[in-house]
Amino acid sequence: MHIMQQQENNIMKMDKDQEEEILIEKSNKKIVPLVLVALFFVLISIELWNESSIQDRFSPSIIKLISLLVFFFFGGSVVFGLYQIFNKAPGLIINRIGIRNCVNNDDFVKWDNILKIEVIKIRNTSILLIFVKNTDEIIAKANPWKKYWLNLSMKWYGTPISLSSNLLKCSVADLKEVIAKEFEKNKRQTKNEV
Repeated sequence: MHIMQQQENNIMKMDKDQEEEILIEKSNKKIVPLVLVALFFVLISIELWNESSIQDRFSPSIIKLISLLVFFFFGGSVVFGLYQIFNKAPGLIINRIGIRNCVNNDDFVKWDNILKIEVIKIRNTSILLIFVKNTDEIIAKANPWKKYWLNLSMKWYGTPISLSSNLLKCSVADLKEVIAKEFEKNKRQTKNEV
C-alpha cells in the first residue's frame, strides 16, 4: 500500500509498507526555460553554420567548428531537458538507506558513507555539497564523461557529489534541511543498531 501526502515546499512523503521515502519532484517550470534557452543556442549554431561561408571576417572552417560544438552541447542539453520533462520519476528519493539522485543517472549515496553536508554559494547559485568517505569508489564507477565532471567537482569543492535545486521543486535551503534531518535520524538509528 502506497500512501502519499503533500508536504510543504513540494516535498512528498511516501510510506511504503512502513518504510518512509521522501520524494522531491522535478520542476517543469524550471526545466522548460532551460530547454528553450538551449534550443535558442541550437538555432543560433545552425544560423552560424549557414553564414560561415558567406562572411569573410573569420575562417569558415573555424566558424563551422564553433557552430558544431555549440550545436552538440546545447542539442544534448535540449535532449536531456526533454527527457527530464517527460520522465515522471521524482528528482530525488530519500529513504532510510540513503539518497538517490534520479535526475543524474540514478546516483545513490548511502547514509553511512556521508561525512558531512554543506551549502556553498557561487554567485547567485547555491549548491549542496555532500562529503563522502568513498570518493574513489564513486568516481571509479562512473563512465568517462561523468568521471571528468566528478573529478572537476572534487578539485573545486572537495567532493564529487553536489546537488543543485535547478531542476527540483524546492530550494537548496529546503533540500539541505530535509537531507540533514534524515542524515541525523539515520545516523542515530545506525548507532542504536550497533
